Amino acid sequence: MSSDRNLVTEWNLNVPPKLGIKGYVEEINDEDYTYKREIWFIGEV
Repeated sequence: MSSDRNLVTEWNLNVPPKLGIKGYVEEINDEDYTYKREIWFIGEV
């Protein structure tokens, strides 16, 4: 995932300074399909 991505500004979130934000891209490749999504964690990460 791009390190310049900022979920807080994109979604206009109010996150306390003590909490961290970490995002991942999950990609599943199977014989019949490809599935790609983002997973975000907000908290004590």
